[in-house]
Amino acid sequence: MRKGANAMKLLKIFLSFYLVINVLSGCVAYNAMPVAARPGDTITLGIGSADGISTSNTTVTYLPDAGSPVPLTDFHVFKLYPDKTSSTLANPANSTWEITATSGHEPWLTVMAINLPTTGLVPGAGVVEISTTADYPTISNHVNDVPISLEILAGTGSPHPLEYNIGLGASATGKFSSLERTHQVIVKPPFDELATWPTYGAIEVTLRFAADGAPPSSFQIVSDDISLYTGSDRNVIHKVSGDELIVSYISPTGLLNYYEPRFSVVPLKAKPLSTPPPLTMPSEPPTVKSVVYYDVDGVVATGPSESEYTVFME
Repeated sequence: MRKGANAMKLLKIFLSFYLVINVLSGCVAYNAMPVAARPGDTITLGIGSADGISTSNTTVTYLPDAGSPVPLTDFHVFKLYPDKTSSTLANPANSTWEITATSGHEPWLTVMAINLPTTGLVPGAGVVEISTTADYPTISNHVNDVPISLEILAGTGSPHPLEYNIGLGASATGKFSSLERTHQVIVKPPFDELATWPTYGAIEVTLRFAADGAPPSSFQIVSDDISLYTGSDRNVIHKVSGDELIVSYISPTGLLNYYEPRFSVVPLKAKPLSTPPPLTMPSEPPTVKSVVYYDVDGVVATGPSESEYTVFME
């Protein structure tokens, strides 16, 4: 097997390991993967089901049992999703379902990949501490509260090349940065795990974009999918009307939950958050003009108001 194929196989193995162990309950790992590494090596951490985490709102520090703290600044964060047909997701007995019930978002595992510095790390035991303003499901611990063990070995390593075979004898190099979130507009309905809103046959959200910015036709819609947990069997469609973007959630079962219209508006030419935003990003966040709820018979129903929705840009 080629070296690149081996590298990709190992990457899949340890990411799958984190997925099986951590996403079952949205947990933060007690140990890095691998559990020991040399200065300069790449490690990964499973850090729970974080909502809104990025390199800009997160700091990472290595605290050796003996020695001075060392900032870890070369890192990337991205989401890892399980197979939707796996028992992790498809079996209601798994506590994965509680992630959605206590957060309002789709279950995912946030993975942090860190390239360790080549200087400043002293061989021996220690922990990685993460500080972020990201939100976590109430069912799980916040990563800020969980030190993650890592032993530093003697010698000097190197960042993982992420080389892989693309066929016909050719190879390519992957980038963790390409897995990170891009610049986008995020639309979030309110969420309260104790709320008693009814379920719906349809929910229609209308966004109005600023007249002097990029038109809504410059974007694609990426919707959070929690229909497996609500049984809504929903379809999501959208259309553009002038400076308005209308996103409709339709459930033939009438089981749409009030917090299902959570979606991102992503530029067609998306760029990572670590780079300047594309010219197609809006000049300012769009506003929620209206939210209309319908029961399964198409009759207008009561639900959270548009003022309770949150819209922001990244």
